[in-house]
Amino acid sequence: MSSVEQFSRHRKRQTDRAISLAYARVAADAGARGHFDELLCHVRTRAPRLLDAPWADGQHLGVEALINLARYWEKHIRTLATWSGSDRSWRAVVNSLAQHLLSKHRIPAFLSSAWYATDDAFGEAMRRWFVAHGAGASFRSLGLPIRMTRRMEHVFLASPDHFGIEYAHAPG
Repeated sequence: MSSVEQFSRHRKRQTDRAISLAYARVAADAGARGHFDELLCHVRTRAPRLLDAPWADGQHLGVEALINLARYWEKHIRTLATWSGSDRSWRAVVNSLAQHLLSKHRIPAFLSSAWYATDDAFGEAMRRWFVAHGAGASFRSLGLPIRMTRRMEHVFLASPDHFGIEYAHAPG
């Protein structure tokens, strides 16, 4: 067996293990468990690149995004059945899925990093900000850890898509 095949099998086993652990994490919440199962099925058929996401802090970022989106199932404004999927990168898939399920308005793609954030306390705050901003609230009105002026909000929301929320700023 070639080293490429070995790596591919190892990666698949690691992803399967992350999914198994995710089911254990949502086992106590029947709604989240059901939505996680539905999200996973749709991702496998409509956006499999999400499962190619990297690991950080010992967690598979794609699976983390699915867990967190499943936990917010009561905030979903659209059904998963109407999501067309994506063949783009794993980050683009998270953005597409989060925007579809939770946003009435288009919001900057970098805010979708909230769904795969691994810092529990700050990650929860970022996810609440995503939902509120997607519903139409101005970002600076969201109880942020800093006071944000309109200009600061404008600069922040112009951040490049590949940044995480904690690193966001305007280019240049």
